[in-house]
Amino acid sequence: RSFELAKLKRIIRNLENSGVKVKMGPEIRAELAKIKKEAAYIPRLGNQPGTMFLPDNPSRVAVIEELIHLGQDRNSKWKLAAQFDMPTGDILKRRLEFEAQEKLLVLGNRLEFTAEEMKYITRWLADNQSWRKFLFGK
Repeated sequence: RSFELAKLKRIIRNLENSGVKVKMGPEIRAELAKIKKEAAYIPRLGNQPGTMFLPDNPSRVAVIEELIHLGQDRNSKWKLAAQFDMPTGDILKRRLEFEAQEKLLVLGNRLEFTAEEMKYITRWLADNQSWRKFLFGK
């Protein structure tokens, strides 16, 4: 289900006012498809907000997930990009993705995501069970 356009415009305006760059449009959709992503938030070096990449007409799940990742970067005081460059960066990325998916699951229930939206989240969590065990021991 697509994110409500008027609300998305307000979010983008607020993000840009807080220093987050937002790139959006059909050309972004094509670039994201190359890396098999619907949307992405990429932290930036230098302890500053990163860039959010959104396709034209993004889904609710994609927007909310990337806002969660933005929040993770903000909570690190904008240091995620530097941490990703460390030898343990790949493991950190996986851990943050799990945290994001689990938050999405909770939000999905509260926001009454559709069955298909919830299936996207639960499928990702199921497909990555071995990583969950490695990262969290459960």
